[in-house]
Amino acid sequence: MARLAEAMAPGRAWLSHRRTAFAIGVAALLALRIWLALTLRVNSDETQHLHVVWSWTQGLLPYRDLFDNHAPLFHILYAPLLAALGERADIVPWMRLAVIPWYALTLWLTYRLATVLFDRRIAWIALAITALQPTFFTRSVEFRPDDAWAAAWIASLLVAVSGPPTPRRALQCGLLAGLALAFSIKSAVLIASALLAAALVLAIQTWQRRQPGTGETLRIATMTAIGGAVLPITIAVAFTLAGAGEAIRYCLFVHNVADGLGRWSHHGWRLLAFPLLLPALAAAMCWSLRAGDHAYRASLRAWVFGVGLIYAALRVSYQPLLDKQDVLPLVPMLAPFAAALLVHLTTKPARTRATVAGFVLAELALTLLHGRPWRDEARQYALELHTLLQLSSPGDYVMDDKAESIFRARPSYWLLENVTLHRLAEGSIDDDIAARLVNDRVGVGVFERERGNDLDFVRRNYVAIAPHVDVAGKMLGAADTGAAIGFDVSVPNRYAIVSDSGNVAGTLDGEPYSAPLELGAGPHEFIPLQRGVWALESARAAALGYSPFGTGLKAAPP
Repeated sequence: MARLAEAMAPGRAWLSHRRTAFAIGVAALLALRIWLALTLRVNSDETQHLHVVWSWTQGLLPYRDLFDNHAPLFHILYAPLLAALGERADIVPWMRLAVIPWYALTLWLTYRLATVLFDRRIAWIALAITALQPTFFTRSVEFRPDDAWAAAWIASLLVAVSGPPTPRRALQCGLLAGLALAFSIKSAVLIASALLAAALVLAIQTWQRRQPGTGETLRIATMTAIGGAVLPITIAVAFTLAGAGEAIRYCLFVHNVADGLGRWSHHGWRLLAFPLLLPALAAAMCWSLRAGDHAYRASLRAWVFGVGLIYAALRVSYQPLLDKQDVLPLVPMLAPFAAALLVHLTTKPARTRATVAGFVLAELALTLLHGRPWRDEARQYALELHTLLQLSSPGDYVMDDKAESIFRARPSYWLLENVTLHRLAEGSIDDDIAARLVNDRVGVGVFERERGNDLDFVRRNYVAIAPHVDVAGKMLGAADTGAAIGFDVSVPNRYAIVSDSGNVAGTLDGEPYSAPLELGAGPHEFIPLQRGVWALESARAAALGYSPFGTGLKAAPP
């Protein structure tokens, strides 16, 4: 026994070192995730999603009461957490921390998927490649439904390949695909890719005279479809019963398919990319089938490989707007095959380990360069949000382009994301922004995506008092003592007269000016009693010390 223990000692030491290295790696990865969650620049998609989450905490019904063009499940899940955290300027980093479990789950699912398709060695390499892939890492740090979407989709693939095709397994796979669809309607492209990949595998197997029975295939397909329909139909029925059936249909399906949107306005060679790539994709899948040591396992490899390749090709060929977050399910799908190719090319274990280490270090460097955590760009947005919340009350309207104020309602139904901007420009939806600014007496906003008449209206009736923050008002220009300054007000509000010198004396509409006043829409006249440069601005902004003569974020968030 003593000799046996002595012989096993090196193995135990190696296993202990491996576990220690794994624990250190996990801790370092988690630390980097938290660091980036606290510092990464805030993406406007995040504020849009957080505003929808906030709407659930206010008893509002998305699609019917406010615009959103994303599936609802992710927002519903995070509403309790946002309600518990409350209205705070640093809300984005807190909510980013809450999506770390989705990242961890996706990595674990990637490892399991690679283990089923190949072996543990390749699974570890696939895990390492996925964990620090720069786009995957930085986009998954952000608060967005794509984090959950990727996990649900990889889970559906894992269930599909983890055993023989049975009706029960098909039902489970369908349920998870339906879950992915409830997180993101972009799952429709993934589902189409999975169906086309399955069709190609069956065609190749038929050519190789290895196809399964037709009856079995139909049963599996039927149970998968039933499982996939359960959650989407439940959501559709629930919103219909709540009076938002037509609204959710428009926002999720009609709105997002706009003629001439993005790359659809200049199709070019991209329309031919997918059909031209299809033979190459089929050849790659055929190679994957022949490379397997077991016929069924090889077919699973070919299917998953095909899903990833077809999804990538469909995006390049037909998707009008290419968003980086769309790769979140793609990287885990293709990482096992990249890992297998790397092992095949390096042949020797030592060379493989060195190559993987170099690759991961390169990924880490690119991730750091892209994320720049040392710059703490999230703080800038926290200051802007704090300013917006200072300049408005919970019941006030704030006109922001993509819900930058998060905790305030917008006067206009439309949110100015890319598809809405396209539809406003082509006239397929009504533009009521200027009218709503007037009717709802909007005193503060973020105006960076307005175009045409809306932009002209904003320039005439709002002034910048801080980066990305404008308030109702206008620059009145320079005037000598006693020179009348005539101006028109379009947005009724409580206004203050301010000057570049800080001293204000004169008459407003024939009455001595001594304090901010309610000004209705129409012409007004100010006569200064001293020379200076004059401006009109929201009384609330003036009271808080903000001035159009020296823009800046004066107050730090709590």
